[in-house]
Amino acid sequence: MNFILFQIPPDWAPNIHPMLVHFPIAILAVAIFFDFVSFFLPNEKKWWTEEATAFLYGVGAVAAIIIYYTGILAANSVDASEQAEAVMRIHRSWAWWTVWFYGIYAILRIIATWWSTERHRVKFHIGFFLVSFIGMYFLYQTGEHGAKMVYGYGLGTGQLIPKTKQTQQTPKQGYKSEEDGTVSWLIGKGAVNTLNDHFTFVQGSPNTAIDSDGDKQMLDFQNPDLFMRTNNSSYSNMQMKLMIDPDQYKGIISIVHNVHDAQNYAYMILHADGSAELGRVRDGQKTTIEEAGQHSFDWEKMKILKLSVNGDHIKGYVNGQQILHGHSDQTGPGSLGLKLNGQGTLGLTRMEVAPIAAEEDHDH
Repeated sequence: MNFILFQIPPDWAPNIHPMLVHFPIAILAVAIFFDFVSFFLPNEKKWWTEEATAFLYGVGAVAAIIIYYTGILAANSVDASEQAEAVMRIHRSWAWWTVWFYGIYAILRIIATWWSTERHRVKFHIGFFLVSFIGMYFLYQTGEHGAKMVYGYGLGTGQLIPKTKQTQQTPKQGYKSEEDGTVSWLIGKGAVNTLNDHFTFVQGSPNTAIDSDGDKQMLDFQNPDLFMRTNNSSYSNMQMKLMIDPDQYKGIISIVHNVHDAQNYAYMILHADGSAELGRVRDGQKTTIEEAGQHSFDWEKMKILKLSVNGDHIKGYVNGQQILHGHSDQTGPGSLGLKLNGQGTLGLTRMEVAPIAAEEDHDH
């Protein structure tokens, strides 16, 4: 006899959340349906009771709570684009309201069903049924934003599609601005000049050189000890992505954001031992928000760094894998930038900043 061992989640799924998310939806939908049907059933020989409806609401509420926390874990396992990140925040917020609503609703419904007198039972039934439409609305909004992430922005899809090497066209200039607000600095003609044009060096000065390795070009920072920030100080919710080559560099790499000056900014620091941290500097005093221990990533294989700031959610990625997720209130819009301190040569081929669009927000 052959036994099949189920792997949860399977290789093609980014996490378990999409495999389970429809269970509470189905349970609560059935509860709402029979809640309505029970109004038309005769009192004698009822084949469906109000107790059964209350029980289904209780099961649905418990399932919703469990799925909510699988969703929190799922958010930490995917590399979301700036558009998907914006929708994810709204999806999470609606899910939070849905869980609280059905948790309280189920408890009150069960109490009213089992302990109310026959005289008030019909009134309770009608009242609770009307209130349930609020939960239906929360449930719809949660599902609608979840579907938008997947079907609209492709979050978590394409796990079986081979990851092919993407070729990038070298721009005529080293700076590119797009209609959606995305700006990029890339290796190309005038790359060094445009770096100086669009960044201010708060600390140190760049010792740079354009290096060519076959078809690959990069800007080398040699033995860097510098802090550079964008001249644009209006960044708030955004994603910043760097494409680097750290093979000949040992030290620290910091993506800084919400920069006001050299004494007030937030940061993600990556260390050569594979550890990392999120934090904030206020009036020169450093506060750590979240840490990742040694060997959380492979320094020598590090190619793509990304920092995502969306409200109070701050996430750090290495090669598409999330290694940090912390929470910190922003202190208003600010600049973005890079802090480097180390020995050797760090190669940089691209920097990109993409705004996270502000949608209707019901964040708690």
